Amino acid sequence: MNKILHVIWSGHVGGAETLLLPVLLEMQKYDDFEHHICIMSNEGVLVDVFRSHVKHVHVFHVNNGLKPVRISKLHRLRPYIQLLRKEKFHIVHVHTSILMILATKICSNSLVVFTNHGGSLLNQKSSLWKQRVSKLFIDHYIAISQYVLQAMTEKLKISQKHIDLIYNGLVPQEIIRSKTELKHELGISQSYNVVGTIGRLISLKGIQYLISALPHLLDRLGAVKLLIIGDGPYMGELVQLANQLQVQDHILFLGFRTDARQWLQAMDVFCFPSTGDGFGMVVLEAMDAGIPVVAYDHGAMREIIENGVNGYIVSPSFEDLIEHIVAILSDPSISRKFTYNAKETIRSKFAMETMVQSTMSLYKRLIQRKNKGSSDE
Repeated sequence: MNKILHVIWSGHVGGAETLLLPVLLEMQKYDDFEHHICIMSNEGVLVDVFRSHVKHVHVFHVNNGLKPVRISKLHRLRPYIQLLRKEKFHIVHVHTSILMILATKICSNSLVVFTNHGGSLLNQKSSLWKQRVSKLFIDHYIAISQYVLQAMTEKLKISQKHIDLIYNGLVPQEIIRSKTELKHELGISQSYNVVGTIGRLISLKGIQYLISALPHLLDRLGAVKLLIIGDGPYMGELVQLANQLQVQDHILFLGFRTDARQWLQAMDVFCFPSTGDGFGMVVLEAMDAGIPVVAYDHGAMREIIENGVNGYIVSPSFEDLIEHIVAILSDPSISRKFTYNAKETIRSKFAMETMVQSTMSLYKRLIQRKNKGSSDE
């Protein structure tokens, strides 16, 4: 039995953490692997969710004292190191910090796989020295998009032979609540067009551009509400911008929602004006929900959206954003075409089964290679 440990930083809702649950549920169908998950903090709503659905869950509370990351802090990871030595995992698949990678490689004989979700690699202000150092301790990488893969080869000088491109997969979600019901709960008239977005409220998500576009949408379309789902440090600035533009009465800030995907059904157009994502999982979720998407031409959007076929990709300006939102809301046939083609895109390119099968094949390949190397010695 091959034993795999998946390591995440906390149980708070985030891209990697949220995706890992459906991945593990699918992986547990394979009898030749035993999957464990290690969560380095007992905080976050996902901790109990993982405990309810995954057989082998290990929860520690050590991450609070690990920042800034220094090798001298390895001693704080004693519970994690004890787990490594007890279970003797074949592969440790890390989705979190360099310190976990160092501890795994120094204190065990496990292969280390690291999924690069973009993050600091794509942030122009972020130092890359930690990722460059970590190359010495990582056996293989997974890139979640061609965009991230290219950044890894160019910025970190990682050989492409050490990277597998594996797109994130999506489990289709059943529609539970209708648009009519959701609009009624939000106090939005059924005659209003709802433009929406979901994401952490930080500058790189570009929600300020969407708010800046709202006065023009109101001039062009009249009855429009902007629905923003998410929370974060940029909330104050966004509220201030809405007040300055005198559009605060046309915006609903719903804050963080664990059921964010269900609220997609309240939207008529989904916007993704991000300039800092390595993939954009929420775009797939909107496509699965049958909501037409307008996204900035950045990151992996060209790998997800075929412009004018299953969505719109626009230049990073609120003028382009306005024109394409208006186009969708003015012509129902565009929405019907995008919805049909988007669902086909998910089935053919971003199915959860495809992602899991590709990842499991990588695990098997790495273990076989290591076993062959051991037998040759």
